[in-house]
Amino acid sequence: MQSRIARLWWRIDPPAQPPPDSNPNPERKPKPSLGRRLWRFLWRGTALFLLAVALYLAAAALLTWFPANADTTPPEPGSGVRIYVCSNGAHVDLCVPAAAAGVAWREFVPDSDFDIGMYARFYRFGWGDREFYERCRNGMT
Repeated sequence: MQSRIARLWWRIDPPAQPPPDSNPNPERKPKPSLGRRLWRFLWRGTALFLLAVALYLAAAALLTWFPANADTTPPEPGSGVRIYVCSNGAHVDLCVPAAAAGVAWREFVPDSDFDIGMYARFYRFGWGDREFYERCRNGMT
C-alpha cells in the first residue's frame, strides 16, 4: 500500500509520458492534415501541367528545325493545276478541272451525277446533304 504522501506526489508529478502529438511509432511518419494534402495535390498537378505544356512547346520549337520535304524541289511557276475554292456563304467547295495534269475526274465521277455531264469543264466538290445545299445556295435557309 502506498502512503498518502506517495499518492499526492503521484498526482502532482506523474511519470513522464510522451507528449500527445509525438509519434509512438518512430518508423512511421504522422499523416499530414487534409489541407496540407490538398495543397500538395494541387501544387503537384499544376507543376505537372506546366511541365507538359513546356515540353510540348519545346518539342514544337525543336521540330521546326527539321523540314518535312527537304529533298524536294518546288514546281516551276505555271506548271501546276489551278483549282478554285468557291463559297456561297454557307459552304466552301473545291472546284477542280474535269481533266488536267493526267487526272481525269470523269473516270471517278459518273456523268449522270451532274446536270451537264460530259460537257463540264470543272467539277465542284462539297460536303453535306444535297437538298440542304441547294436551299442554302439559293438563299432559302
